[in-house]
Amino acid sequence: MAKASEFVRDILEDVTQLGAEQPIQSADAQKTIRYMNDLGEEWAADGTLDSYTLIAGLGDDVSIPGYANAAFKVHTTIRLLEAFGKPVSAGLLGRATTSLRSLLASSQRIDPAQFPSTLPVGSGNECRATDSRFYDSEADEIALEYEGSVLTESNTE
Repeated sequence: MAKASEFVRDILEDVTQLGAEQPIQSADAQKTIRYMNDLGEEWAADGTLDSYTLIAGLGDDVSIPGYANAAFKVHTTIRLLEAFGKPVSAGLLGRATTSLRSLLASSQRIDPAQFPSTLPVGSGNECRATDSRFYDSEADEIALEYEGSVLTESNTE
């Protein structure tokens, strides 16, 4: 797991509040952590993340899965840019859209289809190489239409 200090540094560099070698100011760090906690709790509440543990300081671990890091950072950056009254670039919005799609695709679980026992063979429920996907034919019966009804050849005159 990554430390909160790594997230805060990356986010503040994107917001351009922090140069590459500058120390993190306490006020900026606390504001960033508050925004990270808000986003984490929001995503945990709506199911985007399984869970989220609040961050108290820069030494805490960020309790999100690795595949969520990029989306978490870029969405926190956008929220901070808006808070500081700075414009959000089209490139950053593109990164936000792409990373959120990736996060949602990674976090979705699709259960295998459960077919009812009454589903006939031939409808896709039996796919092994030895199974027939079609009904077995009854001794050369041919279906014919007779006055709106379907009859087998043995019932015709």
